[in-house]
Amino acid sequence: MKFKIGWLSILIVFIASTLWARVYIMKFANIAPEDSPWHEALKEYKKFVEQNSNGQVKMKIYMGGQLGDENTMAEKTLYGAIECSGLSTGAVASLVPDMQVFELPFIWDSYEEYDYVTRRYLQPYFEKELRIKGLFLMGFVEHGWRNFHSRTKSIRTPADLVGMRVRSQQSKMHIEFWKTFGAIPVPIPIPRVLDYFKNGLIEGGSNTLILTAALGWYQYLKYITLSRHVFQPVAVMCNLKWWNSLPQKFRQLSLKGFAPLPDSIHKKLAVSEKGIIEGFKEAGIQIIKLTPDQRNLFKNRLKGFPERMVREGIITQKVLNLLYAGKKAYLIQKGK
Repeated sequence: MKFKIGWLSILIVFIASTLWARVYIMKFANIAPEDSPWHEALKEYKKFVEQNSNGQVKMKIYMGGQLGDENTMAEKTLYGAIECSGLSTGAVASLVPDMQVFELPFIWDSYEEYDYVTRRYLQPYFEKELRIKGLFLMGFVEHGWRNFHSRTKSIRTPADLVGMRVRSQQSKMHIEFWKTFGAIPVPIPIPRVLDYFKNGLIEGGSNTLILTAALGWYQYLKYITLSRHVFQPVAVMCNLKWWNSLPQKFRQLSLKGFAPLPDSIHKKLAVSEKGIIEGFKEAGIQIIKLTPDQRNLFKNRLKGFPERMVREGIITQKVLNLLYAGKKAYLIQKGK
């Protein structure tokens, strides 16, 4: 009897130690290039998670669209082929259409306003919406301000966009935005944009300054307009089934490691943009700053655009109301 009890004890200890030593793999994918501020932040996150989990959570980072374009990565995260991903809200809108509320043009007056409204009003809403789909939203980090760019002519007024063939993100909001100004949107994923520029299939479009540089698009551009017409976040999300499979201590650890990333990435991007603008100038690209009157020309053309997006079923009235409530609260706390 003692012999049997002894072996049983050993077996219990062996099983317990095996379970304790289980390693959880987190494949994390996004479209940002290697050695970009996003990549640097992810490497910091990887170090934190792996060290503090004693190696039981292993993170594998896939940059530059190695696992597909953004829409493909969104689907792979949903079905568990990728554990986690960081994708533009325009891409995540393929799963949750209301994400397009972030793509509304000229809706934010500052990063501070975006950050206040998102943390307090929009993030709680999207946590619930993504969970219904089978995804866990860790939070949002900055992709950045989108700016107009062109290889054929400067963009200073809405009239300059009429008839221009522009690359559009594969989002209904983006497509309707370009159409409002009389441009011809060409919806293609990021990996195909360079070839379209090379072959003269598009004349321009918009993106953040850092991606325009890192992806090599700037080589085909003559003009960049600092329009800052859309502030686009990145949704950092995980497959819900995988997330729930993590022991609670590792879930808490993952969230603790993520918490400083939004501010960290914001600061890294702010520093990078100054150098990138100077680099564009050295490459012979004309940098255009809109005057307040020119900016108002674009904003006036877009009056009623958010409400039209609701009428056309692109976003819901519910999420638009949340956005407006958050903006109002922000102004109140600022004393305006």
